[in-house]
Amino acid sequence: MNAVAHIEPEATLERVPPVGVKWHPYADVFPWMEGEAYEALKADIAKNGVIEPIVFHDGYILDGRNRYSAARELGIEYPRVEYEGHDPLGYVISLNLRRRHLTESQRAMAASKLANQTQGRPSEKGANLPLLPEAPDNPPAIVSNADAAKMLNVSERSVKAARKVREIAVPALVAAVETGVVSVSAAAEVAKLPVEEVQALVDKGPVAVKQAAREVREHGVTPRPVIDHKDRDPLDFNRAMHFTGMLRDYARELAGWDIDDLLPRLIDDDRAVVRELISKLDAAHSSILERL
Repeated sequence: MNAVAHIEPEATLERVPPVGVKWHPYADVFPWMEGEAYEALKADIAKNGVIEPIVFHDGYILDGRNRYSAARELGIEYPRVEYEGHDPLGYVISLNLRRRHLTESQRAMAASKLANQTQGRPSEKGANLPLLPEAPDNPPAIVSNADAAKMLNVSERSVKAARKVREIAVPALVAAVETGVVSVSAAAEVAKLPVEEVQALVDKGPVAVKQAAREVREHGVTPRPVIDHKDRDPLDFNRAMHFTGMLRDYARELAGWDIDDLLPRLIDDDRAVVRELISKLDAAHSSILERL
């Protein structure tokens, strides 16, 4: 029987879960909906409600992260069911390949995550959701590149390229591949360039990335130094470096302004905008500090 059929048919309606939720590691194999696609989903849910139930497994969302997040943002209830099958990974892969029109590069990125997993490690999206204390009872098993490639119907070469992108590329390039904007083969070539060049290319768009990939393929590039990830997931390391770098640039930019000279030059409208922005920054800073 297909894994998709293993769903308890009786759904309960829920607006806010009795406990905070995380996403099951298998759900995190596939990319989030972003931008226009997510906004379209949110608009549809606002109009028609959540039609397809959110599927939970051992307290974790196995399928429906995007529907759940949209429903929480809108403050509306959603149907909830518990997964009752014995192949949660097969279930998630089957649903995503059937429901979403993923490119080969997007499937390769998903396969690289699957091959990279050795144990369950759910993640969180959203600032105010309390965390569950324990991991799922059935964490992901170690999966080879070949097996992951077969599961996602891609070549093993594409999986290796995707893993290279995740390990050494900046988050913006990873996101470009996961959203289908840039091919994994082009991203793997561009990822060999210095981080600041990669970021600039992604900002320019997919045509610039493709051209740069061709140049790297034809002329090569000075190898990037090996980075000590301190035994962390390379993608986590890259995101941390990107975040701290952003904060460092922000602090340096702010320190460069002569505030005593600037403030008297602001009109009332300017001051109102600055107060609002500073208030938002204060709230964000406090939230970050409380969690560190």
